[in-house]
Amino acid sequence: MPAAAARENEPFSDQKYNLKLELVTKNCSFGPGELEQMEEDLDALAKLTEKMPVSDLQVTIAWFEHSQEYHVKTSLITPGKTLFTGEHDSVAHPAYQKCVRKLVQKLKAYKNRMETQDNRRARLAEGSVQEVTPDVPPELDALERAIHARDYLAFRQEMAGFDGSLRDRVGRWVQRYPDLNREVGENLPVADIMEEVYLSAYDQFLERPAEMRLGDWLEGLVDPSIRNLLRHPDEEAEEISFARTLREMEASDVHTGPGGQNPDADDPTNAEPGHRHIGGKNVAPVPDAPAKPR
Repeated sequence: MPAAAARENEPFSDQKYNLKLELVTKNCSFGPGELEQMEEDLDALAKLTEKMPVSDLQVTIAWFEHSQEYHVKTSLITPGKTLFTGEHDSVAHPAYQKCVRKLVQKLKAYKNRMETQDNRRARLAEGSVQEVTPDVPPELDALERAIHARDYLAFRQEMAGFDGSLRDRVGRWVQRYPDLNREVGENLPVADIMEEVYLSAYDQFLERPAEMRLGDWLEGLVDPSIRNLLRHPDEEAEEISFARTLREMEASDVHTGPGGQNPDADDPTNAEPGHRHIGGKNVAPVPDAPAKPR
């Protein structure tokens, strides 16, 4: 059945497979042919959502006279998460297609994460895997403050409650890599692999999936971190060593000079006065009076 025209500033609704579409236009309108093409563009998304109990797609297309552009925003409501995309273009349809393609990729990634979590829960129930859980749960607000302050030391200290279970998990995980397993305990301590995991967590913390438990997310960084160590052993070893040195300085109450530098240390990694560079981030220096571990 041909789609009815979408009149200016009037909502248009339709349902394709299990996917419910609601289109809102602002200062623009689309004819039946254009709407049919938009519906055809939803085939891949509709197939991905066909078994979902809820899959509502809301699309807003607005024309802005001053910029001579269409702004397209989409939101896909699923049972566990709402996915958003946005694009702008001088022509509405290309912007809409880009939004749909990004939604398809986001939905695939989301479904993969959910499947991984479901499989992991099943293995937990069978007793075939142990959770990465903290002895003392970290405070998310404190972690975010450390990220925004570019303070890796504060971030690492707040995550310290995971050390025990993460060490056990890393020890089991390296057994999958024979070459790495032979190195562990001699040239590559488990503590270095753990530090690489924490550095990865520091880099990616603000992009982590909000629906995942922090311990599950941290465990998911173990394998990529090990692979990163195998691909770039010298570069990663340098960052790990520097991060560990900063932590040892903090634990030993080593005081720093002006600008946050140890007056006896020649630190080539200072990205700017008073900051250090670790794991791709500028990190606040060791303070004059380091905070004691909790």
